[in-house]
Amino acid sequence: MDGYVEVFEYLRHYDKHDLQKIIFSDRYQHPYIYALLVNRLSPIAWQGGILNIFEFHPVKSGDYVQEKTLVVATPEDELPERAADEIILGADGSARFYVYLPQAK
Repeated sequence: MDGYVEVFEYLRHYDKHDLQKIIFSDRYQHPYIYALLVNRLSPIAWQGGILNIFEFHPVKSGDYVQEKTLVVATPEDELPERAADEIILGADGSARFYVYLPQAK
């Protein structure tokens, strides 16, 4: 799916030591498959909990204001209150994913 590899590459290089969780929208497909692919992890590692920092479900407006939480949303998730910190574009130039970094408290 267009944009998945790019967004997981972005997340792979993001410093996660201060994060409690990453909420990733599952509106398009099964995003955990791309997390495994980009990070070169086996499905056995997934079942063992190696991606336990991730939650895969539709994003709600209250998700990106949670402390120590990074959110990856789609345009369909409709989060109008705050501008995204990073926008991942598809091959056609349209927005595929919006990344909301944790807000400083």
